[in-house]
Amino acid sequence: MLTIDSQLMNTLNPTSASPFQLLTRLDAVYQAAQTDTSGSSTDSWTGLGFRVGQQWFVCDRDEVQELVALSPCTRLPGAKPWFLGIANIRGALLPVTDFSLFLGEEASSKSRSARILIVDAEPMPFGVLVDEVGGQKIFSEGDVRDFQPDTLAAIKDVSFGHMVKDAQMWTVISLKKLGALESFINASV
Repeated sequence: MLTIDSQLMNTLNPTSASPFQLLTRLDAVYQAAQTDTSGSSTDSWTGLGFRVGQQWFVCDRDEVQELVALSPCTRLPGAKPWFLGIANIRGALLPVTDFSLFLGEEASSKSRSARILIVDAEPMPFGVLVDEVGGQKIFSEGDVRDFQPDTLAAIKDVSFGHMVKDAQMWTVISLKKLGALESFINASV
């Protein structure tokens, strides 16, 4: 799996380009690193869609290592309410966050459709509980919207804007950047 260094991520400043341009740049870097010699080009971007509360999000599909059903989490004393605790996923310990609570919304429903997105981050992977996974979504430049609805304050630094596909608004975010936010890292009360 390709690892994009922090210097490259800093050059992709969300305020300097449209969301589609940022995603296209990231995809171009990824494609350039591949050994594919087919010469095919694409004017689309594929992300992984998921729902938290009533809001739909999409992230780069390569940021999510895997999706797992909700697993029991061992709560840690002195942790913020949005930090669910540590889950044992096939013998590996994984910190898990309720993304809805982190956003300042109601707790995730923990229904049958709830999933933990395992984010492939350094120095350690982490899990994000979401209400539903919408699968892979393919966006084109025509799906980008110029207007910018209010983005939740907790994720304004990791949001790249919004797209509309099939009459559904999607907020584009980077889960890896979320994992690097000070407010996310500091889970103690």
